[in-house]
Amino acid sequence: MGGSPALFADLARLWRDAGGEPVVYTTRPDPLLAPVGAQGGDHGGITVRRFPARCVAPRRWAGRLLAAAGRAGPPPWQAALGFPHVLTYGYRAHLRRRAEAQDGPFRLVVGGVLPHVHFLEPAARLAARRRLPLMVIPLLHAGLLEVHGRRRVLGPAAGAILRGADAVVTLTEAEREPLEAAGVPGARIHVLPLGLDGQAVPEAAGTAGPEPPEVIQVGALSAGKGTLVLLQAWERLARTGVGAVLILAGRPEPEVRRALSRLTPAVRSRVRLLEEPDDGERDEALSRAAVLAFPSRADAFGRVILEGWRHGVAPVVAAAGGPGRLVRQGVDGLIVPPDDPGALAAALSGLLADGARRRALGEAGRRRLQSQLTWGAVFPRWRDLLESLAGAPAGGGTPP
Repeated sequence: MGGSPALFADLARLWRDAGGEPVVYTTRPDPLLAPVGAQGGDHGGITVRRFPARCVAPRRWAGRLLAAAGRAGPPPWQAALGFPHVLTYGYRAHLRRRAEAQDGPFRLVVGGVLPHVHFLEPAARLAARRRLPLMVIPLLHAGLLEVHGRRRVLGPAAGAILRGADAVVTLTEAEREPLEAAGVPGARIHVLPLGLDGQAVPEAAGTAGPEPPEVIQVGALSAGKGTLVLLQAWERLARTGVGAVLILAGRPEPEVRRALSRLTPAVRSRVRLLEEPDDGERDEALSRAAVLAFPSRADAFGRVILEGWRHGVAPVVAAAGGPGRLVRQGVDGLIVPPDDPGALAAALSGLLADGARRRALGEAGRRRLQSQLTWGAVFPRWRDLLESLAGAPAGGGTPP
């Protein structure tokens, strides 16, 4: 699972454990939430309802036509037709006609993720119709604002929803400025980090690994996630004779597949694709890595950085969006300029050549994770905000 579905799965589980009764509407068959069949159901106190979705504009020209049509209509029309042009079947009708009777009563509506306004806008309308407080977790990819327009990054109709929300939660300060620029009052913006479960990690994590050493990128493999820049950096490293292997663990987008096919045989022999690993394979790959390469623009936080720190793995991230605010330069990782393969290659080369330094960075991250970034440490702040908005403790009175 990527960072955003994992965050909402964790929040649902933690709210349930606090005595609440969460209802989750999703398009994903997430096993962490509901291994109960295609349409969802009850999973240990979490009600999950799934709604099928598909892209209705697979070609660029079709997307342009839909975007133009969306600009001419009211917010629901803009949300339904605007980028990323995804149609969700049955969801709007369920929220309008059946949600309260089948799943309620509700005390609070929590929604995300931008730019998927087609899913957020009906939830905001439910909150307004029932006079319920609305909390939005946009997970805004602020690093993309330097290369894409605000409308594409936030999504059409997002501004009015964000300005009308009772609370907007960001994971780092990187999202605050663009949200305020979109008209969100600063007093309604709450910065709350995500966490990981506090499972024990080996005290000697990150002190040993395979030979040759492995550099890993984990998650979606795309231009926005920095995979193309990473491959360019890796070509430079290969020419210098660095004896290391690059592991790409995730789902490659078409542009990444094309870039892999263009690599020379010598470089390609130093790149391994671990396509769509399950959770166990992903964790095993991270535990073996010497360095985590994460030059992404398209991340609000960077959950995988925490997953790497769990194993004492030092990250190299781009100074864009959440990861550039999460990592402390030279303390628990390295930060390089975004879209700069030369700087990324130099940072990776330096850590591969200096095992003591990369282990020190990874160990500092592991200590920080255990003391500050487990759910046990950070969820009380989330719970305080949720309860203040819902108007009652999770376990008291009418089911929240």
